[in-house]
Amino acid sequence: TNGTLTLAAAGTHGGAFLVNTGTTLSFANTTTNSQITGATFTNNGTVSVGTGRYVVFSGSAAQTLSGNGSFASLAVNNPAHLSIPGAQTLTNLNLLNGNILLGNSDLVVPNIAGGGASSFVATTGTGRLQSGTTTTAKLFHIGPSATQYNPVTLRNVSLTSTFAVRVQVGLDNPIGAPAKVDR
Repeated sequence: TNGTLTLAAAGTHGGAFLVNTGTTLSFANTTTNSQITGATFTNNGTVSVGTGRYVVFSGSAAQTLSGNGSFASLAVNNPAHLSIPGAQTLTNLNLLNGNILLGNSDLVVPNIAGGGASSFVATTGTGRLQSGTTTTAKLFHIGPSATQYNPVTLRNVSLTSTFAVRVQVGLDNPIGAPAKVDR
């Protein structure tokens, strides 16, 4: 129930994971990333990793990270995609291959690496990608579906802020033809 489970050696981990509220799962290896190949990972607690390492979702079929917890460093390397239907807070995200499908919950992550047309966050519902920006432009690798990549670049003019970004097809409140934006 409550406590910490430490996995000292990196490896490939199949099957289902369940991290309960008040529990920490620690992938402590500092030289090699740990691979998750199982279909489901439920995180309602905390998942930590060794310094400079990631827990890589690398299955060959669709994977799901559910629950409402925090995850230190997560990477996606699964062309069949990773669904995140719950509210997860990440410290680091590395988009290698395959998309994250958000659904209706927000994904909060201050540090994002990688990303592009083959690996981005798909805002398939009302969920948003939240990340901080400074006066330097920040590229958000997002799209409205797993097959539509619509990156957005934001830059705050004077302060550090957190932006929540979501892309959808169509307009909720259509505006008149002379004032619309046509990309």
